[in-house]
Amino acid sequence: MMSSWCSAAKALLTIWILCASAAPTGLNVNHALYTTRQALPSDADTADTQETPRQLGSATLSPILITLHVIEVLKADFGFVTKEFLCIAMGGHGANMFASDTASVEAGLNDVQFGDPSKNIIAPPTNATSIAVDLLVSETAAYHALLTNSLGTSISMSTLEAMDASYTRLVDAYDQALRQYEAYGAMQGVTESKLENYAYRLQSYTERIVVKAFFYALNVRQSYYYTEMILFQKRFTSLIESITWGDVVAGIHDLTNVCALQAMLKVSEAWFQLEAELQEVTTTGGSVLSKKLMTSSNKLRDYVKAMNAQIEQPACQPASGMDDASWKNGLTECNLFERLVAKASRVYLEAG
Repeated sequence: MMSSWCSAAKALLTIWILCASAAPTGLNVNHALYTTRQALPSDADTADTQETPRQLGSATLSPILITLHVIEVLKADFGFVTKEFLCIAMGGHGANMFASDTASVEAGLNDVQFGDPSKNIIAPPTNATSIAVDLLVSETAAYHALLTNSLGTSISMSTLEAMDASYTRLVDAYDQALRQYEAYGAMQGVTESKLENYAYRLQSYTERIVVKAFFYALNVRQSYYYTEMILFQKRFTSLIESITWGDVVAGIHDLTNVCALQAMLKVSEAWFQLEAELQEVTTTGGSVLSKKLMTSSNKLRDYVKAMNAQIEQPACQPASGMDDASWKNGLTECNLFERLVAKASRVYLEAG
């Protein structure tokens, strides 16, 4: 039964890839609406009728939001460091970049802790925010010390369990710090849009789902991390769908900008590849598994970053020569294959 499902998944994946390459680069959006909304307007056109594009790090974006985004990216980078260490522990990755990656996270936290006007990063604006950031910095220092001191040795279960506990505390510390900045921003009338929140959350989820897979493969709280793997797969897919097709409850409109749509299609392709490989976690272990998941998740990580940049400030022109009927039919067909592939690749969860 499992082999037949795997064969079906491979066949569907092949068809979907062919479909994606043949169809216009984008997702489920009405073509007539798409063509009228995509042309990048001139400065004169935007002066009175359109919101100026907001770019991360730009003076047009509030320093409060810039700082919030920096912390969100640091949360993803902390997940990357964790994933990297676990991959090293499983023999699938060398430690040559580990020190520079931890140093980069620490430098970013230093900017948040003290502020950096050159990057439009504000220092903690309230006492509660300062306490949350200080906790984040101290937890990170302890976590990095634990990981660094364990490199070059046989990673014991006690070390992995200590790492698991520290990792969980750091996730909570990041969430607490983000809540403080969100609350302060709300007091100042500055709030992050749900679209931005979901897009940046994808960066963190890209790392966290592989961290959970590695902990599971290393026999750390297997029942818990198995459940978490399933949960985060559902969350990741839900975020992609909300960003792409809109979410009425969250107040997110469907993506209709060609730049963001093209970027999201790459995210979707990379996600389906990673999701299909995650099914091997319950049957394959060691360096082969960790190397594959590391490579696929790093590819997804890059595509999510590129998508975030396009959401902030689209930078391409729409394609031409596609009539409404072929646009709608082609993309509807591709969307069907996407969902079938996703369904087939998750069969292992039912078997587990």
